[in-house]
Amino acid sequence: MAKVILLCGKICSGKSFYSNIIKQKENAVVFSCDEIVYELFGNELGDRHDVMVNKIKNYIYKKTEQVVNSGLNVILDFGFWSRIEREKISKIWKEKNILYEWHYVYVSDNIWLKRIKHRNTLVQKNMCSDIYVDDGVLKKMNSLFEPPCSEEIGVCYNND
Repeated sequence: MAKVILLCGKICSGKSFYSNIIKQKENAVVFSCDEIVYELFGNELGDRHDVMVNKIKNYIYKKTEQVVNSGLNVILDFGFWSRIEREKISKIWKEKNILYEWHYVYVSDNIWLKRIKHRNTLVQKNMCSDIYVDDGVLKKMNSLFEPPCSEEIGVCYNND
């Protein structure tokens, strides 16, 4: 029976890297909000970013249900930063009798900060499409991310 694999982790923790590793093993389709936002809007959403991400997520949830019911696994590369969001989406899949499992992509703070610095360098050189993460954005992200507890997670991938 097909399932949904939900990736939890901070920005720049390696979720997309990890999803590429497991998509072959799990014969899965990967849906990424970041990928869709960039393809449709570039980095030009500004204040509308959160609203558009929520709309995209809701659309992807509908498509995920269709894909899983067709027999293929789906990986949701979203981050799922808050416990409330993780509980909400778990409830949705339970109510629909769709198998799901949570994967946490862990990265230590030291490695995480090095990756953000490297990514920022690439952004400044126009070598990638990601957003630049300044100190203010970094503080905001740190305040919003709630690491999952062991009861929430089926698989923990250490990406140090």
